[in-house]
Amino acid sequence: MEKVEGETASSREILGQLADMMPHHPSVRDVFQRVLWLARQLDWSDSAAVFELENGKLVANVFRSPHHAALTAVSSSGIGAQEPMLTRALVEGAPQRLTTVDKETGILFPDEAAAIAVPIHDYAVLYLGRRSDEPFSERTETDLVALCQQAHFALMVARMSGSRKALEKEQTESKQIAESLLDSVSSIVEIMSELLALTDPQAVLQATGDSLHQIADFEFWAIVAGEFGGNDRPPYFLTHARRNEPLDREAVLNLSRVGIKAGRTLSFSNMQRLTLPQPSPNLSSALICPMLADGQVIGCLTLGSVRPCFSRHERELLSTLALQVGSHFWNLHLHHQLSQTHEALKHSQAQLIQSSKMAAVGQLAAGVAHELNTPLGAMNLAIEGALRVLETKPDRAGSRLERALKSGNQLKEIVSKLLHYSKPTDAEGQETYLHAVLTDALELLGHQLRLDNVEVEAELDEVPSIMANHNELQQVVINLLTNARDAVLSRSPDRPLIEARSYCTDDTVALSVKDNGTGMDEKTSERVFEPFFTTKDVGKGTGLGLSVTKEIVDRNGGRIEVETTPGMGTTITLKFKKPSEV
Repeated sequence: MEKVEGETASSREILGQLADMMPHHPSVRDVFQRVLWLARQLDWSDSAAVFELENGKLVANVFRSPHHAALTAVSSSGIGAQEPMLTRALVEGAPQRLTTVDKETGILFPDEAAAIAVPIHDYAVLYLGRRSDEPFSERTETDLVALCQQAHFALMVARMSGSRKALEKEQTESKQIAESLLDSVSSIVEIMSELLALTDPQAVLQATGDSLHQIADFEFWAIVAGEFGGNDRPPYFLTHARRNEPLDREAVLNLSRVGIKAGRTLSFSNMQRLTLPQPSPNLSSALICPMLADGQVIGCLTLGSVRPCFSRHERELLSTLALQVGSHFWNLHLHHQLSQTHEALKHSQAQLIQSSKMAAVGQLAAGVAHELNTPLGAMNLAIEGALRVLETKPDRAGSRLERALKSGNQLKEIVSKLLHYSKPTDAEGQETYLHAVLTDALELLGHQLRLDNVEVEAELDEVPSIMANHNELQQVVINLLTNARDAVLSRSPDRPLIEARSYCTDDTVALSVKDNGTGMDEKTSERVFEPFFTTKDVGKGTGLGLSVTKEIVDRNGGRIEVETTPGMGTTITLKFKKPSEV
């Protein structure tokens, strides 16, 4: 059989399909055929067979295999299958994989290099084999175990349905058992349907505990789950006692650890004989069912009762429920961890952007200080002049005070722009004009550029608005202008020049910053957006500038393009989708 592309059937789907058969009173052979079909959906194989124990011999009840003749011969002759791994699976009651000895002593499947045998209780074995030496995965093994557990229930129903015709005396009892099984399986499906609607791991575990009374009678339940080892406290530990039963949570946790370490369902019928501390003085029995995910034990479901023991029916149903809950819980747990990591990353990114902005403010400080000197000097002169003529010429004094007030307003505007740029930004986008963004950036950085003798040619075409964060884009442009200045000064051309422009095309609104600095070679230009990569001298660059720039542009729905020629200069362009006209 060729490997089937796509997702394999889930345990929940298997459970539902087997449950769907039960109301129709299938025969044992019908159940085996359905089990064989479902097993082949879980993973690809060349051979698939269900062997049933008849008179002490394993007979191939149903099969799909290139070894059809051999399987038919051992079944019809009465000799029975002699494959060691089949017998081992039945005796040990656990899945078995193909060993070197099995390959040397096997008869029925001599050319198959990988195989797995899973017992169906104590009377049948499901076999899958293939010629490829690719082993069956742990996930496949887990799903096959779940399938065989449910097959046991279905076979019980099938056999009871068959014996009803022959045993009239037991007809009522068989019907009650069958209905009980159907109700229990339906309860599990119903419980899982409700749990699948929940998205919080803690809520899933709590809802699981609250629903257990539909399956079994008990005095307390406990659920332990999550990644922990040794004596560590588990991330999730929930308990609940019914009928006000006193409960020692530490004793419950120690009992649960026993089940987790065993990795299989444990049933204790005489709690007083255990050397462990007792969860409650009135308990007589306990049941521990492991929760699995991807073949690993990630927790367990523990119940305690005053009854002598939990029934076989309860053990099997609760074990099945624990398997289903474990898989769903683990997926949510991983998603929850991923969400927390994502939020932490977003917070770190915001801090990084703010740090980059404050670094730019530090670089602007010298230029701003010089820019403040002009209106500050004018203010001082006006006030001094007003004081000299205040008594003799009050009108002239008032005029000079007005000039001082005008200079004060200029100071206020400069500081206000710097403070507005420095504050943390709101991530929400708003109507933003790129020519206004470029104007604000040049006003903040222009004086510094003039002090550095760098000429700026600005071509500010009015362009349509875009939905973006004005303050963040201003940080981007200041970063680009600062990098352009550094590139120009490091080359020292005859005419240090930066050209900045805003413009639009048929479908794009753009802003570009061009310099006649050093430019970059191809190898350098390919790495300019990597975090911590810088071409500046030690102490002059963090390597975060263009990395943060690209992050901001991407977040605001734009893209950034670089054109550069070594020794000639660099052009960096921000492009945004032109809004459609309403």
